[in-house]
Amino acid sequence: MKRLQDHRRVGWDMDGTLFQHQNSEAFADFIRRNPYDQDFYIVTFRSHGIEKEVEPDLATLGLKLSDFKGILNVPDRIYAEYWFAMKHWFTGDTMPEEVDRYLTWKGKICRQNGITILLDDLTSLVEIGCERHSVDMIHPNDLEV
Repeated sequence: MKRLQDHRRVGWDMDGTLFQHQNSEAFADFIRRNPYDQDFYIVTFRSHGIEKEVEPDLATLGLKLSDFKGILNVPDRIYAEYWFAMKHWFTGDTMPEEVDRYLTWKGKICRQNGITILLDDLTSLVEIGCERHSVDMIHPNDLEV
């Protein structure tokens, strides 16, 4: 977890990272202890009401909403427009604006909130945004616990 020590604000993806990952318990323990006195945020693609399940999912790990400075979830519109565009986008064409907006959302929202590092298992969906907005990114498998 030492890779996180130089970051004041840390973003955690939910599904496959903080929740339902082989190291979820260790990540939760780190957040509870907060050894580097950091601000933690949840940054998730959950939308259309599914984001309301964050609190009960955190509870399974012994975490509370108060362990985080905020929960940032993708707006329903951005999610819906992304999936619509994906159904109609043919390989070889220029990436539709709606796809780019979705793929860069996590990096953009992190930067807007001063989050300088994001832990996320879906690197292919977030790396373009993290690179564009100068946010470090770590796959949870690459974080030593």
